[in-house]
Amino acid sequence: KVKIISSELYGNVPDVATQIHEAVEAGTVVLGAGEPELIVTVKNGTGGRSQMLAMEMLLKLSGNDVFAAIASDGHDNGRYAGAIEDVETKTRAIELNLNYEDYKTRFDSETFYEQLGHELLDTGYTNANVSDIMVYYRP
Repeated sequence: KVKIISSELYGNVPDVATQIHEAVEAGTVVLGAGEPELIVTVKNGTGGRSQMLAMEMLLKLSGNDVFAAIASDGHDNGRYAGAIEDVETKTRAIELNLNYEDYKTRFDSETFYEQLGHELLDTGYTNANVSDIMVYYRP
């Protein structure tokens, strides 16, 4: 089953994460698009709204859930287009003693995901800045 929740997800990142999470149910793929609002209050972090949305979703994942947030132009305020993650991502972050709240507070999502090894999506520049794309799958 596929649910398209919106092609206009422009609310703040935590609200968009909640909206996506509330739409998922067993056997469902939730699709959304837009450019969630991210107000950066601390400079020097890397990563953008797609990676910050992934960080916001990380603690909501359970079981075999998979979540991806991708900037269509291939650059989420850094080298990468976004991130894809599952519960194993959360487990590895704990095993590596990564301070999730510290990275999130510093708006340093790209560095957080780089430490984990393989969640970041490197598409290269796509020349197609249409929207950010969000996919949440719960088997």
